[in-house]
Amino acid sequence: MAGGEVMRRLRFGVEEEYLLTDPVTGRTVPRAPAVLGTARQALGERAQPEFLASQIEAGTSPVATAEELHRELVAIRRAMAAAARRSDCLLIASGTAVLPSRHPLTVTGEHRYRRVAEHIGALADSLGAEICGCHVHLGDLSRAEALRLSARLRPWLPALQAAAAAPTTSVPCAPGTARWPRWYGSWPGGRQRPDRMRSWAPSVANVDGAKVA
Repeated sequence: MAGGEVMRRLRFGVEEEYLLTDPVTGRTVPRAPAVLGTARQALGERAQPEFLASQIEAGTSPVATAEELHRELVAIRRAMAAAARRSDCLLIASGTAVLPSRHPLTVTGEHRYRRVAEHIGALADSLGAEICGCHVHLGDLSRAEALRLSARLRPWLPALQAAAAAPTTSVPCAPGTARWPRWYGSWPGGRQRPDRMRSWAPSVANVDGAKVA
């Protein structure tokens, strides 16, 4: 290894966000509190609420190998799906609602989400507000390591953006155009340029510190 650098195994984890839908109509339903109560019996704090009551999330424990991650993901998906069925709804992995949702949308009662809802106003109940994502978290990185890793990811960003730009969604858009920039960009932090992150981050942290932690 160059310079006598000692290689260490990097731990990582995955956080998945889901929609809850009615098994008959296919439309989203605000049943996260009930689903969360059941899911936590199996997953503990790995099951978490999301911004809207029609959303829910789960995260793996920190792992070191793909095999460990696979086992964790299978376990949390099964537990979350079973908890949703017990509350008469389905767990759906989708970037946004596929069918138009019933409004007004219900914001989760936690203080953090109430503050965000007050900050963004009508966006909390807008068409396409039920945004879900999948996040990969890397731990134990120094700033220099994080920058090196980001640099190596850059060649893959166009393909990643293309895969994420046009999910199946109820949000209308012009034919042949990517869907998400038209509405996701209106959310705080949704299309921030890297050269503006320094000025943007403090204002978002005032509303939702977890977003920039």
